[in-house]
Amino acid sequence: MLLNLALLILRLRGGVNMVDIYVALIIYGRRTFEQVPSILQTKVEEELNALALNTDGSPQRQ
Repeated sequence: MLLNLALLILRLRGGVNMVDIYVALIIYGRRTFEQVPSILQTKVEEELNALALNTDGSPQRQ
C-alpha cells in the first residue's frame, strides 16, 4: 500500500523515471540508498527529502 501511494505521488508530479523507481524501491525496502547508482544518488536523495523521508525511506524527524 505504501509503495502504491508513493508511486501515485510520483506520477502526479510528472511521470515515472529511474529516480522515481529507485525512490519507490527504497520506500518499499527493496533497495538501499547505497545500491542506487552514484549518478542518480543526488536526485534520489532530493526526491526522498521532498517526501520528508531519509535516505533509508524512514520519515524525517521534525
